[in-house]
Amino acid sequence: MDPARLAGGGVLLFLLCGAAAFSQPLVYLEAVGSPPEAKLGGVVTGTAKLELVQAGLKPVGSRTAHAPASSDRTFVLAAKESGSPFLFLVRYTSTPEAVVMDLSFVDVTKDRILKERHETLPLSLDLDSRVASAVQRLIEDPSVREAIARVPHTPERAAPPGGAGTVGTPVRPQMTERSSWAFTFSGQASPLLLVGGGSTYFRYGADVSFFGGVQLPVSRISLQTGVQLGATQLFPVPGLLPGSAYLFLAGLEARVGTPPPATVRIGARAGGGAAVIMVQMQGGSPQATTVPFVDGGVAASVRIVGAVALGVELGYLAVFESEYPVMGLAPALTVGTSW
Repeated sequence: MDPARLAGGGVLLFLLCGAAAFSQPLVYLEAVGSPPEAKLGGVVTGTAKLELVQAGLKPVGSRTAHAPASSDRTFVLAAKESGSPFLFLVRYTSTPEAVVMDLSFVDVTKDRILKERHETLPLSLDLDSRVASAVQRLIEDPSVREAIARVPHTPERAAPPGGAGTVGTPVRPQMTERSSWAFTFSGQASPLLLVGGGSTYFRYGADVSFFGGVQLPVSRISLQTGVQLGATQLFPVPGLLPGSAYLFLAGLEARVGTPPPATVRIGARAGGGAAVIMVQMQGGSPQATTVPFVDGGVAASVRIVGAVALGVELGYLAVFESEYPVMGLAPALTVGTSW
């Protein structure tokens, strides 16, 4: 592990801990659908809440459902009662093909609408990412950003009565950056289809590997770095190597992909490190050697619940053993939070 990277991570964690003693400005979030649909409302509310947190705000909201016909003034008064200086209101209607949204960001202290947007979003698997983009476009408007910047940050206090509480972790003031570091983990299993010189000795293999690391706080993309561990059993060509062969891998890995909260995501990874090749001949003692390896892959995944996703990957592994290098394709099934 690079000492400079470790030092930089330590400094960032120190700053985030210091920031935890301060609260971000409150914003009263209300999403009203016509007709009300629990599943669609959850997508709209959850995605808007995440984007507001990443913008440096603390969303609070009503504990009781409001009728779609409720006036905007009702929500402005509710925001004032909660102690929030801002109201973020989303009104939406749905059709079999699209979701039509009207978004408003209101400065309730001045009874003034700072920015409004009208959006028509197609109903598709990436609806949450489209909602996120619409919210980002509104809150990145200069008038909205200036109003947020004018609100002083005060010591942390409990959420006001009637509020739904706060969400997320303290964030840095930049509007377009991700809120914080986050741990990520994934595992995968695949056959290893040998190619090149190694296929003379081995026909195929069975591989399992694991990745654990951190999601870096960058904007617009998903960027991760961490450690990978893997184990592979190689199956020799009958008659050439009477015994068993194994690979044990350990190294560093970097991953880049489309950002959350998209339901369908794609990405790529690359890594390398040390591979231990162990051969157990029939009637003999195990022999092992350590050599370098590199691997990588491209992947696609679908989020199934929370941050957990299932996916597929086409990977490639190269182990640089001088006499019989092991290289092969690895079509894998993946599960975790990494893609």
